[in-house]
Amino acid sequence: NIAQFGGDPSGVTIFGESAGSLDVSVLMTSPLAKGLFHRVIGESGTAISFGDPLSLLQSEDRGKALVAGWKLATNASLKDMRSVPTAVVAGAAIGPNLGIVVDGYVFPKKPADVFSSGQEFAIPLLLGSNAREVIPGIPAPSDLPSVIDGAYGPLAGRAKALYVDGSGPLLGSPYEQWRADTQFRCAAVAQLAWHATAGHPAFQFEFARVPPGREALGVTHALEIPYVFGTFDKDKESVFFRGAKPNSTDQSISNAIQRYWTNFAKTGDPNEAGLPIWPKFETDKRTYVQFTDAGPVAKVGLRRPQCDLFIENVRRQMAR
Repeated sequence: NIAQFGGDPSGVTIFGESAGSLDVSVLMTSPLAKGLFHRVIGESGTAISFGDPLSLLQSEDRGKALVAGWKLATNASLKDMRSVPTAVVAGAAIGPNLGIVVDGYVFPKKPADVFSSGQEFAIPLLLGSNAREVIPGIPAPSDLPSVIDGAYGPLAGRAKALYVDGSGPLLGSPYEQWRADTQFRCAAVAQLAWHATAGHPAFQFEFARVPPGREALGVTHALEIPYVFGTFDKDKESVFFRGAKPNSTDQSISNAIQRYWTNFAKTGDPNEAGLPIWPKFETDKRTYVQFTDAGPVAKVGLRRPQCDLFIENVRRQMAR
């Protein structure tokens, strides 16, 4: 329908943040979406973030358990289910992989399996994350080593050695490092490596600018959104931006991001004359751009030891 609004149906870019970033990633693996979009931008979320998707049978069983918990009969009609108060429905956990279901129709295979085999859509992908990624107000687990044990199994000993104090204020505590790496940062590296290995254009970023007033919190989840849209004033009361006092540096970074994002939407390449060069993601070097206090800076090997181990663990889990 974009042609009715003056757009080009052969040049559609979809992009999202957090759950939206996961969504645009997994849409790259759905045959129903093939040809409907031509470039993807993802901010803080991947096809392998937040666990494995459920199978259709598992999802149906989970739905039956929810209905039973809502005091409805197992053969309740759609009308019966719609009578359940919104607050009750909203209280249900969304499920692993943020509700993605391998149903054999929308998703014939696990999106991670599609990416790892290079069968996702052959379109440009720009994907990245923020330096800390914690959500303000959500407490850290009391026993991080046990969390690592559950996630990394036989690799847990090596992982624990990587998550210790002393990394500096940008990345935060060991838990903040762990959360950013395993759900966002290294997950993006893995997905981009699959995409680049398949021969498709890929670009990675890390947003690492802390606006004045947010120094104690750092570069938390969703902090980049006002920079992407240039909406500092509108977002000043958001929990993700509250207390920030952006200055001319922040405005300059926002201007650069908007130009990069717009260029990518137009051409599949974020670069243009007058902007620092953003190199393509290369699987061996893992080239990326970091948005720093000094603006966009090209770098290589984002958190390589942590991401190498993360990818090893992903392969271990996928082989089971």
